[in-house]
This record gives sequence, structure tokens and C-alpha cells, in this order.
Amino acid sequence: MTRKSISTDAIDHLETHVLEQQRAIDEDDLGRRSYLLGHFHVHLATALGSSIIANFLEELTTRTVLIAALYQSRADAQKSCDNHRRLVHALRENDVEGAVKIMDDHFTHLNKALKTRSRLQRT
Repeated sequence: MTRKSISTDAIDHLETHVLEQQRAIDEDDLGRRSYLLGHFHVHLATALGSSIIANFLEELTTRTVLIAALYQSRADAQKSCDNHRRLVHALRENDVEGAVKIMDDHFTHLNKALKTRSRLQRT
């Protein structure tokens, strides 16, 4: 089975998107930050050639941006942006194993953050 690589233009687009995320974090623009962090996944799915997943993520992200704006800390937002940056770099280098590890770390961090917030809200 051959692996399809992502085009240089798609990776360039993802890098630009990550730069916009960082700018929103640096400018403390909560709404824009939440939107960009969430929509990175839509752009990633598109870059990988999966329009069905991109459409699903578009709808899901639209529904979760407000929640992220209310509950995502600046530190968690920065961690997500850093993970996105590392992932794009791995994709540019065609480092599939590295990309999988970064995504696993990303999901693990998000899961821990959600569980922590859930516990804090119950107390």
C-alpha cells in the first residue's frame, strides 16, 4: 500500500494557520484563538484529502468554539498551538511515526484537561 503525501501548498497553508493561532494567543483574542485552534483540524482533514471528515469537523467545531472560549486556559491553548506546529513540521518531514505520536500526545493532553475541568466543576 502506498502512502499519499500532503502537498507543499497544503503544508504551507497549515503553517500559516498555525501562525494565525499563535498571533491570536499572543494578542489574547479569545474568540479568534478558539476558532482558529478548532478549525485547524478542519484544514488538516482537507489537506489529507478527507472532505467527509472535514465537513464533520466543520460542524463539530462550530458547535464547540464557544465552549473552548469559555473553558480553555491560555496554557492549554498554547499547548494545542504548539502541538499543531509540531504536527505540521512532522508532516513536512514526512515523519508519520512522529505525527502519530504528536497526535496521541495532543489527545492525551486534551483528555486530561477536560477531566480536570470536569472534577473542578463538581466540587
